[in-house]
Amino acid sequence: MCKGTATTVLTPVVAVISCGNKSTKKKFNFTSDLAKIVNAKSSKNATTLNSAVGSKVAGDTVTAADLGYTLPSNLTAGVTATYVVKTAYASGAIVVTVTLHKDGENSTTKDITISAFDFTSDLAKIVNAKSSKNATTLNSAVGSKVAGDTVTAADLGYTLPTDLSAGVTATYVVKTAYASGTIEVTVTLQKDGESDSKDITIKASDAS
Repeated sequence: MCKGTATTVLTPVVAVISCGNKSTKKKFNFTSDLAKIVNAKSSKNATTLNSAVGSKVAGDTVTAADLGYTLPSNLTAGVTATYVVKTAYASGAIVVTVTLHKDGENSTTKDITISAFDFTSDLAKIVNAKSSKNATTLNSAVGSKVAGDTVTAADLGYTLPTDLSAGVTATYVVKTAYASGTIEVTVTLQKDGESDSKDITIKASDAS
């Protein structure tokens, strides 16, 4: 029987457990930047804006160049934006949903209107006017109204100028109503989802 020396080499198993502090990346707060994204005038006119986006439908993505739109210069460094169509109008006006991005994070969305139509000429035609009603009938229709109430042209005895641009309509919101029948209203002109406003005074036909 042979005798020998047996050598057993043990290789220890070392388990390395690494415990570290979990770090959670702080999310970027887009609130301030979103507040700077507001309804804007396109650098394009109605024809060129319509050419770029008039055929777009809800859900289509468009670019700032398509819109003739420039992001506000005071956004936080590194913030970019995407624009998705909500409603496109034949006039060239377009409502888009803007989403801001920074470092892989996305903001909540905000809807804005990019417009090409200029209401300046039409608003200039909306002037202080005489009602077709006298003080009694005008007061009967609007004398009890308070600031913020919406009234109609018929209530006011008022007719829009006939030479407004095609498709322009108006709404009238009371600013101040007087017992005499005189009433100050904010007239808001609208066309294809766009609007602009002006304050005017409408007096009863027999008011001085």
